Amino acid sequence: MDKRLYQMVKINGVPHRLGFSIFGYSYGGKTAPVIIPQPNLIALYLSISDKAYTRARDLFDNTIEPSLNYHANSDQFIIDNDRSFELIFDLLEEIITSITFAYSALEAFANSLIPHNYRKEEKVKGGKIIIDCEFIQRKYDLKKKLKKIIPSVYNFNFEISHSKTWQDFHKIKHFRDELTHLKQEQYIKTDSGQYASKQLDFLQSIIGPFLRDNIIACVREIIQVFVHEIFEHEAFPQEFGGFSFNLEEIKRKVHSKNIVKTINDKSE
Repeated sequence: MDKRLYQMVKINGVPHRLGFSIFGYSYGGKTAPVIIPQPNLIALYLSISDKAYTRARDLFDNTIEPSLNYHANSDQFIIDNDRSFELIFDLLEEIITSITFAYSALEAFANSLIPHNYRKEEKVKGGKIIIDCEFIQRKYDLKKKLKKIIPSVYNFNFEISHSKTWQDFHKIKHFRDELTHLKQEQYIKTDSGQYASKQLDFLQSIIGPFLRDNIIACVREIIQVFVHEIFEHEAFPQEFGGFSFNLEEIKRKVHSKNIVKTINDKSE
């Protein structure tokens, strides 16, 4: 079974697969919707990240690394391949894709766990204000959602804040933030006395942790912590357990009437 599928729901006690019209299509004088099973977007992001990681590893292990040769005159390793710079650019693209979507998967996962009717009282200068779900989803830092907000909603302690998993998450967050919020170009003097882009220096710092340490694995490890504590939630990707949910319970949590209508009309 494709692990990107959305969880099953129960209608009158019978499991059903959610489905929806992805687009309309016309052919041979007939026009009809194209119906597909509903995907889990968190699982899609994880899949995109995984595939990019696999491509990056394959490119480095089977093409770039075998092409590295030491040149004594310049005291450096050279990629002896006609496409040397293209291979590195391809590698960086895959790394950037994998890190970006791994972080997006975790952020989408965290946001999905905050109930739409959640309210939080917060102290501010001169008094208190009420913070709602949408504000938290959009404005709160992901670290705060994972460490404070979600554990308080589901009444458990977040115990991994001093672990390697959490350290790797910090690296992913740093890399993702730097990639997403590029600063004005700056130049630094290298050990060889040459000047290089500070952005390139940052990109260089990504490759080791990504390929050597597989830091994106921390995303699944963090998700697994919440799956273990919360146990069941319709947002959980299927790879973390075979769940099915009561349709009436989903209706109470879903904002969009169209989604509820889709559940009723398109379930198999």
